Amino acid sequence: MAIIKCHECGKDVSTEAKNCPGCGAKVKKQKKPVGIVGIAFTVLIGFIVFSVVSGTKRAEEQEAARQASLTPQQKQAEEAKKIESKNRLDAAYLCLDGAKDSLKDPDSAKFPDVNEVIVEKKKDGSYHAQFRGRAKNSFGAYMPSVFDCKISVSPSGEQHLAAVKELN
Repeated sequence: MAIIKCHECGKDVSTEAKNCPGCGAKVKKQKKPVGIVGIAFTVLIGFIVFSVVSGTKRAEEQEAARQASLTPQQKQAEEAKKIESKNRLDAAYLCLDGAKDSLKDPDSAKFPDVNEVIVEKKKDGSYHAQFRGRAKNSFGAYMPSVFDCKISVSPSGEQHLAAVKELN
């Protein structure tokens, strides 16, 4: 607690008082100086932001240089990997949605994140997906189950859920 002068009447007032006891004017709170710690903290935050931004630009430049150095076959292989990754993700979503639709109480489904669904591509181009989940049974109890899905792929590349089995 410090004593300061009132900005209206000039009388002594405590810094903790809300109003001056002499004239009733509101006591202005004194701003604390930033100090060396505040300046150092600001510089540190600025340095971190600069490092992140420059690091992102550097990574983008390196990726662009890497892409430019790829042969057409390597570019084609990378594109095929991206497409396969998307197809696996689509198969996982189809499996989760199909399993949920097959339940007696679909709103009770407690399924894992899509990235936790195990998806395998078969030799014929179809996919097999499997995951563990829980849902309410006819009596209202949550039961753990393993869901097994078969996903077929049409000649145009569209995926269709062929079968969903609940393995207990």
